[in-house]
Amino acid sequence: MLMAGDNSCHLGGAHDQPLVSVIMSVYNCEATLAEAVESIFDQTYTNWEFIVCDDASTDGTLKLLTQLAERDELGRVKIITNTTNMRLAYSLNRCLEVASGELIARMDGDDISEPDRLARQVEYLAEHPEIALVGSSVRRFSQRGEAE
Repeated sequence: MLMAGDNSCHLGGAHDQPLVSVIMSVYNCEATLAEAVESIFDQTYTNWEFIVCDDASTDGTLKLLTQLAERDELGRVKIITNTTNMRLAYSLNRCLEVASGELIARMDGDDISEPDRLARQVEYLAEHPEIALVGSSVRRFSQRGEAE
């Protein structure tokens, strides 16, 4: 899902601030987090920031998240941590407080975005200023990683 804060999004080019803020709250997502984060790193559209709130995970989620963030040479990943588990809505609101993008994209710790997801959604919103929210289809996977 991608949401427009106002209906004046712009495509491409260099910007002082990102157009898209991808927000994600994670709790004990160590097993799926790398693939989710890498799917954002692999986006064809690059004018984004990635804000992730670790909601007091008790596994290796925060450590892995920190390692993944260090791989982004442009420093577009911002990590927020909760000292106690505050749940999804609270954590996403913390991400929104930090977000500087005109558009907000949502991810979960077990989501995998197609490489052109952000490009297609940004382009659609730019071409349709009367639209404020776009989504995408979902493909489910089994525990073994097989498409269902």
